[in-house]
Amino acid sequence: MTRACFAFLVAAFVPGVAVSASAQNRLLFSEIMYHPVEKEAFDTNGAPVLDLSDDVHEFIELHNAGTSPMTLDGWRLAGGIAYDFPGGVSVAPGGFLVIAKDPARLAAVAPYSLTTNQLLGPWSGQLGNGGDTLRLRDAFDVVMDAVSYSASFPWAIG
Repeated sequence: MTRACFAFLVAAFVPGVAVSASAQNRLLFSEIMYHPVEKEAFDTNGAPVLDLSDDVHEFIELHNAGTSPMTLDGWRLAGGIAYDFPGGVSVAPGGFLVIAKDPARLAAVAPYSLTTNQLLGPWSGQLGNGGDTLRLRDAFDVVMDAVSYSASFPWAIG
């Protein structure tokens, strides 16, 4: 029996147990900024003020496409990066959640209009600039969503 089936059976027979794989809940990868184009900035002497070699503005966005709030206790991201969601994080129906490699640096990008209290992170590892596979795993370690991306056609264009 798979963990998802087990979780469904537990929820069906034990009142008050929520199942992350519910038909009402769908948390999906909605954006992956794996190799951000960053403008170099220089001081008055021409020296760089930002180190752009680490892709510090990388982020992942998740979207709750379901009709119920989703609590992410015990959930994690896996692949080229590793991130364990802290307890108490939830995503409203129709809502979005942004996880950043460097939340403070991403919040400093004015066009995004994000503050550090709207961002989660940091994660360990790095999103591969040429491609990678990301997995969103629930508290039972079931893959709830996965995406493989690439810098090659057709993914980068599509």
